[in-house]
Amino acid sequence: MRLARIAAIALLITSSVFAIACGSSSTSNPTATPTLSPTATPISTQLVTVTYSSTIASQIETNYPKSRYVYLIMSMEIWNQGYEHVNMSRNDFYTVVNNVKYYTAPLTLSSDLFWEFPSSMSISDGVQDTFKAAFEVPIGTTTFSMQYGGYGTYNIQWVPQ
Repeated sequence: MRLARIAAIALLITSSVFAIACGSSSTSNPTATPTLSPTATPISTQLVTVTYSSTIASQIETNYPKSRYVYLIMSMEIWNQGYEHVNMSRNDFYTVVNNVKYYTAPLTLSSDLFWEFPSSMSISDGVQDTFKAAFEVPIGTTTFSMQYGGYGTYNIQWVPQ
């Protein structure tokens, strides 16, 4: 009898431990396991490629640079890749020679050259446009860098030809 009682108590304890370990549907509060989903960081695919070449001139039509200077004429092809519109003017560009900035030269142009040296342009996504800008730089200039200093913030890749 004593053995039967011990066996009954052991069975009751085992059942209670099992019920506590497994939980009961009426008293358990399931905890949701959070799932982490990676968030993608967008990579900017917007780019403005400016391919450029240069020539030196002592005059442009009836325009002459100031004394001891020449014209550095930049021929640029601008390709908008991803921006809705790229708005630029020739006054947005400057060149750096020996750590000195030179901005575009004021020119009076005939109608023939006026279109080659536009004052401003708006280039739509996927479109390439060409234009020229002239800078008065010291005679003997052989090295320079091109820079953009306009209001738009563009990712610009400079490609010398």
